[in-house]
Amino acid sequence: MAGCRFGQSMGSYVSWLYVFIKALYLLNVTGQFFILNSFIGSTYRWWGIDVLNALLAGENWQDSPIFPRLTLCDVPIRRLGDTPRYTLQCHLRINTYNEKIYLFIWWGFLLVSILTFFNFWYYLLVLICLPCTQENSVRHLLKQDRHENMVYSAKKRDRKLIKSFAEEALCKDGILLFWFIEGHAGPLIAREILGEIFDYYKGKMVNFVDFYIDS
Repeated sequence: MAGCRFGQSMGSYVSWLYVFIKALYLLNVTGQFFILNSFIGSTYRWWGIDVLNALLAGENWQDSPIFPRLTLCDVPIRRLGDTPRYTLQCHLRINTYNEKIYLFIWWGFLLVSILTFFNFWYYLLVLICLPCTQENSVRHLLKQDRHENMVYSAKKRDRKLIKSFAEEALCKDGILLFWFIEGHAGPLIAREILGEIFDYYKGKMVNFVDFYIDS
């Protein structure tokens, strides 16, 4: 696929590296989720969901063997001349709190895993594989006063200039950079910076006749 090229000279090195980091995030949180399930017990793969279903049904959920609430304790009772030991049933209050903490962690890992999964595929498909993303992103940011007419222009030269600017000047790494600028500094800053770069690029392309021939 032409849109999935890799390399520093192709303008997609940082984008691929960014997606690779997203994949590591997904691997990390998924691995922690399965490790937590293994710690709780092999028969409790969906422990958090079972607990939620039990709560919604008004039932007490099944105790995990990792967090027993009741156990048998040998309690010495001092008497005159003797200290016998009695076996009594004890309630382990600390495990009640531990169970709630691990339940919160379980749901947290599950939620983060789902969000990370969709986030990874979003960047992989939209940023890397879809060829129209670059041009659409540039058109979105160029929707300001001095470039609005060119964005909505039906002239072949204007469409070709914007496409060339997006795919050959900015490339995928440039689009990713402006996504970061728009997300952290705001769309106004991103549009101003991109507008200045586009004006500079347009001035450079004046000497190329191909961009100024109407079809």
